[in-house]
Amino acid sequence: MKFTIEKSFISYELAAALAQKAINHAKTLPLAICVAIVDTVGNLVCFSKMDDCNLIGIGTSQGKAYTAAMSGLNTRDFLSYLNENEVSLSTLKDGKLTLIAGGLPIFYQEKLVGGIGIGGGTGKQDEECAQIALKIINSSDKT
Repeated sequence: MKFTIEKSFISYELAAALAQKAINHAKTLPLAICVAIVDTVGNLVCFSKMDDCNLIGIGTSQGKAYTAAMSGLNTRDFLSYLNENEVSLSTLKDGKLTLIAGGLPIFYQEKLVGGIGIGGGTGKQDEECAQIALKIINSSDKT
C-alpha cells in the first residue's frame, strides 16, 4: 500500500512580491490598503500596511486571506458556495472566516498554495488589487 501526503506552501519571497504588486496598484487608485498573505493552513506569511490605511483593514485583510486559503474560493463567492451546500457560516464554527469581498485563493501550477486578502477599500477595489497582484503568478506559471 502506497501513501502520499503532499501540501504546498507559498514562499515568503512570492508573498512579499504579491503584497508589493498589490500596494503599487493601490497607489494608482489612490487607495491605502493592508495586504495579508497566508499559507494553505491559514498561517500569516506576509503582512503589509500602507500609511493611512484604516485600522479595520488589518483584521479584514487577514480574514479574507484566511477564508480564501481555507475554501479555495474568492471570498465574494464563498456565500454562494455555503448557500448551495445548505451550510451556514455559524455552523462552521470558525470565527476567522469572512464573507467580505477582497480575498482570493492563490494557486501555483494548479495547486492551492495560500490566500491573499486586501482591506482598506471597497470590496471591488480590494479584489482588484488582489487580482493585479496574482498576475505575477499567472505570468510566471506559463514559463
